[in-house]
Amino acid sequence: ADHFAQLDKRRRKIEAWDYGDGWADLEGDPAAQLAVVTFGSCTAPVREGLAHAATEGVAARLISLRLLAPLPTRQLLAALDGVRRVLVIEQNHTAQLYKYLRAECDLPGRVTSLHRPGALQFSPGEIHRHLARIRKVTDERRESMVDRLLLHLHPALRVEDPGEGLADKWVADQLG
Repeated sequence: ADHFAQLDKRRRKIEAWDYGDGWADLEGDPAAQLAVVTFGSCTAPVREGLAHAATEGVAARLISLRLLAPLPTRQLLAALDGVRRVLVIEQNHTAQLYKYLRAECDLPGRVTSLHRPGALQFSPGEIHRHLARIRKVTDERRESMVDRLLLHLHPALRVEDPGEGLADKWVADQLG
């Protein structure tokens, strides 16, 4: 019983401690709808990959965790406010950080993992290519959804080739 009391006392102290801004390094565009969460040795290549992607118009936030346990859930969720997509990048076999974050808090938006085992780090180029794929898929989905919505709302917009950017045509007609 005494051992459990000591463990509870230690837990309360840790949970009550204010870690300030030291819980994570926050970088990038705070208004971006994409956030990349990582930690440790993955931070440098992720930072470099994000910088390269930013030159091509990919807006993202970087959250490099410095404190994993106890997870500062309140601060993490505040840093993710407004995000629609979360990418967790880590260097291990079983996506441990991804699973831990999903278990500890309700992350916003679509959450995916990029992970691999071994000593060979992700390169900034690999990170950049992955972010470019995410952007391409996101743009294609958005365009497809807008086209489908407009077709539903305005059946007269149906044309033979749905790849012609129906939303753009409709907007141009409305403004025209």
